[in-house]
Amino acid sequence: MDRLRRRVQLVAERIRKFKSEAVSARFMPPDDYKVGPRHGYSGAGVLGINEVYYEINGFIVTSDRGKMRIVGLRFFNRLF
Repeated sequence: MDRLRRRVQLVAERIRKFKSEAVSARFMPPDDYKVGPRHGYSGAGVLGINEVYYEINGFIVTSDRGKMRIVGLRFFNRLF
């Protein structure tokens, strides 16, 4: 990715845009339901089996030293 970014200006611009949007994004829990703690997220071994996490609009988040951190994304939902 780094080599491509250095060679292709369009790729470098898209990476910069993605990073700036990700940093400035505000993730607010939806108002229509209560977000409750869950256990057992096994995505790539990021969290332990008993660690608490939350799923908000496809983002898997957990508390890390007093801050909420994104530890996973759900790209696809079940269609049925």
